[in-house]
Amino acid sequence: MIIVNASAARHNYNRPLYGNAGEFTLSRNVTVPYFTTIIDIKRAVSELKTHEQVAPSLEQIYNLKELFQRQIDHKRVERDLVDGFLKNPQKIKFFNSLTIALLPKSDDGHIMPKFDDYEGNDPQVPWVLGDAFDQGFAATDKILFGGVQLHRADISPSGHGIARLRWDVDRVDAVAVDGQHRLSALQKWFDSDRKKALEPYEQNTRIPIIILLLDARAGFKAENKSGLTIKSIAREIFTDLNKNAKAVDKATEIILDDRSLTSSCVRLLVTDKTTTDEPPLLPLSLVRWKEANYRFDQEHYINSLVHLNLLVESLLDLPTIVDPLDKSEVLDYIREADAHLGLAENAGRLVSRQLTLEDYYKDNFLVEGEPVTPFTGMPSEFMQSALDGFGKKIKPWLLTCITEFAPYKEFLSHCRKVGLVNGVFSQYLAQPEGHQKQLNFEMEKEFGINWKNDLIEAPKKEAELMKLRGSAEDGGVVETWAFKAIFQKAFVHLAKVVVFEYAEEREKFGDIREFVDFFDVIYARGLLDIHTKINGASMLLWTFIALNPASDTIKVNRRTEKRITALLALWYFGCRALKASGRCRVSRVEAEGALHVDDLVRQLSLKTQSEWPTADYFKDIKETYTNAAWMILGREKDEVGERESAATAMERIRALLYEALQHFELKSAAADTIEPGEPIQV
Repeated sequence: MIIVNASAARHNYNRPLYGNAGEFTLSRNVTVPYFTTIIDIKRAVSELKTHEQVAPSLEQIYNLKELFQRQIDHKRVERDLVDGFLKNPQKIKFFNSLTIALLPKSDDGHIMPKFDDYEGNDPQVPWVLGDAFDQGFAATDKILFGGVQLHRADISPSGHGIARLRWDVDRVDAVAVDGQHRLSALQKWFDSDRKKALEPYEQNTRIPIIILLLDARAGFKAENKSGLTIKSIAREIFTDLNKNAKAVDKATEIILDDRSLTSSCVRLLVTDKTTTDEPPLLPLSLVRWKEANYRFDQEHYINSLVHLNLLVESLLDLPTIVDPLDKSEVLDYIREADAHLGLAENAGRLVSRQLTLEDYYKDNFLVEGEPVTPFTGMPSEFMQSALDGFGKKIKPWLLTCITEFAPYKEFLSHCRKVGLVNGVFSQYLAQPEGHQKQLNFEMEKEFGINWKNDLIEAPKKEAELMKLRGSAEDGGVVETWAFKAIFQKAFVHLAKVVVFEYAEEREKFGDIREFVDFFDVIYARGLLDIHTKINGASMLLWTFIALNPASDTIKVNRRTEKRITALLALWYFGCRALKASGRCRVSRVEAEGALHVDDLVRQLSLKTQSEWPTADYFKDIKETYTNAAWMILGREKDEVGERESAATAMERIRALLYEALQHFELKSAAADTIEPGEPIQV
């Protein structure tokens, strides 16, 4: 009769695994010990876990990379891996190895920062009396840490040797850091398709696994990571494995890629963790990060990672290196990077250890002045210098644009007030789909049968309504341009012109605060309502600029963005010209204290010797209206000549400027108090 050791019975240790112990040491101060083995399907699906299967908690706060790490695409698992692969009889099936991290957990199942030893955490060998093979490990080298028992035999300098590994499943979780979609597919296939019963031939299947042993007692060493928890270390390993394993969508790339300057800059705009509010950063709970979708005009989103990436990319405006061995292309890139991101204290250059990026390139990529090593982007040594430059030169005014502009400011205020940033709403939505399902019963028990509508769906709808201007009580709501990605990109692009190109002429051109204050007034007057009208005109204000004339639907393309920028520029620089004139408003007739709209048009349209940088913007708008004059007039195209088309275009421009600048104000408070059509004190 086989008798299980009494010591082993007091603990919930799994059966021993046998394999090889090794280590990965390619850096002087970093060593990652691991154990490789094979495991049958039943043990794999029962003893190994995905991140979703680790005990959930609403109290847990995640950073952005952890949020991504915990996500499983269940549709992909079912469609591609289970139905399309494991259940397909025509497929030759094989899964490569899963990478597993042993993570310490508390009595309630939550992951702990480190392995803690406890009394009796060294079960006897053999695990069952009479097992001669297992008995052979009793006298081998033994390592213990917090519920993990490792024996190594015949260790030699060459790394050869057999090993034995066990862990206490009540105190340790074996979690996939690479291959969790494959593991999830095996679990679904085993539970649903095979009903937990395998055919004899299927029982021969063994899954290769690599188990990471992230504890110093096993030989783990990472001096520059000494303050990190086991979970954080496992996450970093996951990140490096996954960002290089396969092509990923844009949202995933932004989250994971530390080598991308643009992605790294985007992450500086968003709080690092859920349920965290650190103004002026965008709260992660309100940012669309789970999918590669740039829109943020729906639900509770204030912005999206993909759109922020587009914004930052356009603001950095670094030239694309088509040929990484073309010296002139690389030097152009370096000069532009210095211009946009170099700080004054570094003489406007990107530096690392007192070495400029240009000198670094010449020293490391050129031999006798000719390229020998490809230069593909910002070197890691200079990444921090570039991020410091972004943090000081771009981040402050960009965040002002996307958080302090009246509609964004009002939306954020509402979300904070009703708990969408750091309440149950954000805690629940931060959970992966599997954890949400597990938490549903707990939520119903605590908040009632209608909890999902009350706490999740209703707040989403209310937040979406906050993106509209006006209210039902005041006669209805209207959709604005503010939460359309194409508008925000144009808005920020114009802000860059004001902040960067005219930084030395603040008195004349204004600063970022005056810029936002001006558009607060424009927004309050209703001129940013998508379907607003011009007094006396037959077509909507935004028709031809960004709306299709036949359907009044939005046109989304680069030309539309350019026209939106042009119109915003005419309004803003028109306001600065009005202020410089000492007048308080424009007028269609000669009036005391007013600037005639024709005088303003003349100033903004001048191509040479002009005080204002608006000639090209004016030309774009005029050409747009000239080409559409026949529609504006409601006639056939061949009935309207060039002179009449030009006159119609000029009249349309006069109307646009008059609508925006018949009164003006540059105090941000005006946006909270002014009503459309109400005169403003200058």
